[in-house]
Amino acid sequence: MNQQEQGTGEIWEKEWHDRIIRSEADLQEKFQYVTRNPWDANLVSASEGYEWIWDGNNDGVLDSRRDAEKSTRDECATHASPLLDRTGLVHAKKLGFSDRQLAVANGIAENAIRAERIAQNVVPTYRLVDTCAAEFEAYTPYYYSTYGTENERRESGKRKIIILGGGPNRIGQGIEFDYCCVHAAFALRELGFETIMVNSNPETVSTDYDTSDKLYFEPLTLEDVLNIYDQEKPEGVVVQFGGQTPLNLAAGLKAAGVPILGTQPESIETAEDRKLFAAMLDKLDLRQTPSGSAVSVEQAVAIANRIGYPVLVRPSFVLGGRAMELVYTEDDLSRYMESAIEVSPDRPVLVDRFLEDAMEVDVDCISDGEITVIGGIMEHIEQAGI
Repeated sequence: MNQQEQGTGEIWEKEWHDRIIRSEADLQEKFQYVTRNPWDANLVSASEGYEWIWDGNNDGVLDSRRDAEKSTRDECATHASPLLDRTGLVHAKKLGFSDRQLAVANGIAENAIRAERIAQNVVPTYRLVDTCAAEFEAYTPYYYSTYGTENERRESGKRKIIILGGGPNRIGQGIEFDYCCVHAAFALRELGFETIMVNSNPETVSTDYDTSDKLYFEPLTLEDVLNIYDQEKPEGVVVQFGGQTPLNLAAGLKAAGVPILGTQPESIETAEDRKLFAAMLDKLDLRQTPSGSAVSVEQAVAIANRIGYPVLVRPSFVLGGRAMELVYTEDDLSRYMESAIEVSPDRPVLVDRFLEDAMEVDVDCISDGEITVIGGIMEHIEQAGI
């Protein structure tokens, strides 16, 4: 037991072989694409050199080198890439590449790829998962996306709201978040809305046949959620119940013009950005442990020396203790900061004074801004930090 939660999960692999590995030729073609675009698949680091990634003599293994990366970047710079014509876009999409990957390959912004794709009518269609083996009509339509020609999505004509689930169970989005999604679906249905659940975890209750009116088995990414939004055209999207993954999509969805129902991205950022949260606590005159935010080793060391060791360090915008570490020395703090690969001014590392021999208490409550109702108070069995 330590300061990070432990968890397990599972994923759903509808037509995994058909969609990803249709044949040996398709697989080799995909490998060749990634070989030409190693940064696209996160196979290489922009800050580190490399001689090889994998041994190209082995079947199904890539051999990516500097000259391959340079030649592809030069090709993109001269606008010689064929990926932006309709044939290239359709082919890339059928191979499973995302807008973000294609944007990196072409050296342009992700939203530019999306705009070009929509302008050329390269949009996904949705196929129905027959949960009743053709014996009778399925009670709840289960959909998955493909870049084929037939669209089996049904239109009800009702007012709709999309609820984003959390995807596979992992740190920051466990069964308690799925419980919230389920009750949100029930409540919206009672209000007369058609409830549309987006989730990719068959282990959860939110993906049961009687929870929502429609279910999309799709990844919780900005591209996939926007594709569903464009097809369904709901009155809004609820992001606050599914855990960290949908929370991370809130700002991007709102920037794309999607109405966010409930907690707004600005409030989510206030709760998850330590500087904003600390400022709010100061404004409310509430006590808090000494803390600071750092984007470099020097800043982290200065904060730790100011507030005193031990300190608890963790990335911004995470739940459940993921990537959290308890640090007692400057050497350990420097090691942590050097390995924190996602540190940026927008995503600083949080440094908090760790309270030893402290009691940890959770208070669950709901408020309309004036009246607060406490649903439960739970004292942790372990000391704070476990």
